[in-house]
Amino acid sequence: SEVMYTSLMDTATKVAVIENTNLRVTKDGLHVQVVEKTTDSSSTDKGISPNTTKAIVLYTELMRCLIQDETTRVYDKSLRGEPNDGHPNMLLKVFLVFQEMKKSGLKPDIACYNSLLRACAKAGDIELAQDVLRRIDDDGLQPNRATWREAIKAAKNAKRSDFADDVWNTGTSYREKRNVNSRDVSNWTPNLADVELLMSVYVAETKSLNDHKKRIILHQKIIQLYENIVHRKTINIAMDEFLENQKLMLTAVRACVSFVTSAGKDLKQETKRAKDIACEIAGLECLQGKISPSVCDVKTKKALQLAQTWLYAF
Repeated sequence: SEVMYTSLMDTATKVAVIENTNLRVTKDGLHVQVVEKTTDSSSTDKGISPNTTKAIVLYTELMRCLIQDETTRVYDKSLRGEPNDGHPNMLLKVFLVFQEMKKSGLKPDIACYNSLLRACAKAGDIELAQDVLRRIDDDGLQPNRATWREAIKAAKNAKRSDFADDVWNTGTSYREKRNVNSRDVSNWTPNLADVELLMSVYVAETKSLNDHKKRIILHQKIIQLYENIVHRKTINIAMDEFLENQKLMLTAVRACVSFVTSAGKDLKQETKRAKDIACEIAGLECLQGKISPSVCDVKTKKALQLAQTWLYAF
């Protein structure tokens, strides 16, 4: 509620004032700031550094509460059959909290920036997400898995696979792009859930397009991602885990079938390769039994059946 929001904001501001002004002592003629840090395990579990001040924790939690309240509001509207009006005020409020924190003289940590990215993701605002990523870089902070995932989620809601690709490539080669040898800077190593997220960006954009050529390009992106993992070109993921994931395999086979049935004659080699991959996937054990309707809609089921027809025809 607005009352709780105002109350929490006031509390965080007061704590910030205490930490920034009232806890200064003089030692050997120098002003030394003594700030109480967070040490509880619950904060660490949320990605908050044990060196983070309590004021920053309060501001970060306030941002998270605003995002969660908005998520609940939108979900409740969907249950009532009401149209989704987006997130008109949430993004503004979250960034106002951030600005208030900066005004209080506090330096945001990566958990705080991740909350900003989560708000951008909910709103599908990639311009603001790009700005947050630049601020993280300017502040010399090390992004973590949550950082990259929230940025890609923003790309998904904005249906912008180009931004998702940029985030993915930046994260997986972050150390090289920063051109540093420090142990504090490391590359992002995507896991299976991250691959599933990236594929979902391609699928979301494909569904939003009527442009035939652009849809073909997105099908190719899904096929290329599949091949990169299978042939371990850029992503090192446990192969058994990958090939047993029904959702990922169905996404890949549908992309292959869609490419084969829609690509022009000038893409004969690519079409043949896509058909081979479709047959390869159609023969996987994980797709031979019962498939959950939650991961296989009517069009995906038809694509799988066509791929199996091609396989048996061999």
